[in-house]
Order: sequence, then C-alpha cells, then structure tokens
Amino acid sequence: MVILPVGLMLAQLILSGPVTRFSRNHAMKNAAGYIKDLDAYHNRYRRYPAGLQAMYKDYHPEVTGVEKYYYQPHGDFYNLSFEQPRFLLDNIGTREWLVYNPGDENRAYSHTSWFLLLTPEQLEQSQGWYDSANAGQKHWKYFLFD
Repeated sequence: MVILPVGLMLAQLILSGPVTRFSRNHAMKNAAGYIKDLDAYHNRYRRYPAGLQAMYKDYHPEVTGVEKYYYQPHGDFYNLSFEQPRFLLDNIGTREWLVYNPGDENRAYSHTSWFLLLTPEQLEQSQGWYDSANAGQKHWKYFLFD
C-alpha cells in the first residue's frame, strides 16, 4: 500500500523535468503553422491581425494540458502564447506561460484589467511575473507567475 504512492511520487519528481521540456518544445514546434500563417498575413497586408478571437481553434498545440494558443497584438508585432502545464510538486503554485514574439518584445501579463486601467508605462512595470528567460527556441520566452 505504501510502495505505489511513494513510487508514483518519485517517478513524478524524476520525470517532471524531461517531460515538461518535451511537452514545452512540442507545443512550440506545433505553433510553426500558426506563425507561418501570421507571417503570410503580414506579408499580404503589411500588418498583423488586430485580433483573432474565434469559436473554433484551428491551430492545435497537441500537448495534453495545453488548451490552445492565445494571440495578442503588441506594437508592430504580436505575442502568441500558451500556458505550460506543471506537475503537482514542480514549483508549487507556479504557472508558466510561453510567449512567441517575432520582434523579441515578448510580454505576459497576469491581469486583463491592467490593459484597461493602467497607462502603457505602468503596464510595462506591472507585468506580474517573477522570473523569465529564453525558452531555447528563437523568439520564444517563458514567464513564471505565482
């Protein structure tokens, strides 16, 4: 009775890093079609779309726990993001968002209301994440929130 729960916990602790890296890289790789179509739109209209809210998602991360990609215009570029699932004991309470920005102006914010209530200068100072770094693929960055 004790061996199974302890074994499962040890497996999660040992495998959480490699499994998280694999799923993160897989979701970033699967965004390539979305990014290609955004670039084609930009080449055609000389701007990126103002928004892409729709009922059906046409671009699938194909990673368990990653629901969809989120698109948000940002200056002359855009942020394409997704939330990376975390294991139970992997930085408890931490949420990880990966953001692609072709101009390397990656941004992730913790509150929708900030876009409505804060000035652009305040918004840049109050993104809400406690750590960020390059995610290992060109133009991708991760942000950690608590």
